[in-house]
Amino acid sequence: MNILITGATGFLGRSLVKSLIKDGHSIKIITRNISKASKILGDDFDFYQWAQSTLEPPAEAINDSDIVINLMGETVGGLWLPSKKRSILQSRTTGTKNLVEAISKSDSKPELLISASAVGYYGNRGNEKLTENSKPGGNFLSEVCKDWEDQAKYAAKSGVRVVTLRFAPIVGPDGGFLYQQLPLAKMGLLGPLGSGKQWWPWVHIDDAISAIKYVINNQISGPLNVVSPKPIDQITFSKALAAFYNRPAIIPAPSFAIRTMLWGFADELLFSRKVIPQKLLDAGYKFKFVKINEAIKASLKR
Repeated sequence: MNILITGATGFLGRSLVKSLIKDGHSIKIITRNISKASKILGDDFDFYQWAQSTLEPPAEAINDSDIVINLMGETVGGLWLPSKKRSILQSRTTGTKNLVEAISKSDSKPELLISASAVGYYGNRGNEKLTENSKPGGNFLSEVCKDWEDQAKYAAKSGVRVVTLRFAPIVGPDGGFLYQQLPLAKMGLLGPLGSGKQWWPWVHIDDAISAIKYVINNQISGPLNVVSPKPIDQITFSKALAAFYNRPAIIPAPSFAIRTMLWGFADELLFSRKVIPQKLLDAGYKFKFVKINEAIKASLKR
């Protein structure tokens, strides 16, 4: 199939492109910087320039695409200054809106739009079991995710099957959520963040990619939680990562200190989200990685 991907140079996008190529698909890539993207991904692709997500992407990129996979979005990590928050919002919502507009105008529309979202959709929910039917939260990132998904849903009016993937933080080699914590893990400086009892959803990158392929090959639509079926709390994650290096995980980081250093982004570390991949489980998807220690070991030994 002809598959068009946005956000292909990101942590998930890079691995997804390699996997889809191995499966025999033809890949087209929309990017802000073709030179940079070709250095990261190689030259064996059709690249299309989309310099500003405030404009519609080029029509020739959309035409004759069987599937569009939309992974673009400013990273949420870092200090949430007003400019950062605007970029987080606009790169997702405005970009997706204009992508869907281009799809609606295309003479040869794709059959399927897979658009990223995140478990940040749910906000801070304590011990509540969260499935795809659960309501959104009320904080900044919840509102971003809701608007992001709503913009993608408009493609359904053009007869396109739409799936919005609510990704948990992705565990995998050479980047992402796991590698951000490696320096502290190696020095034995991990420990509870706040209480440490907040639920932290996660998913291994192999399952993130396999879930995308599962959506391609099965008639699933709507929101989909892409998370491990075995939720863990934050301190369990820290202990598992520290144990890989034979280090303890006992250094606490009080909530007030985290909020002082990270401002709004602290919510993403301190919020509790017990997210369950109900639709994937009901559809018969079999996860490759259920236990966090096995996911960490597989990621760091590659």
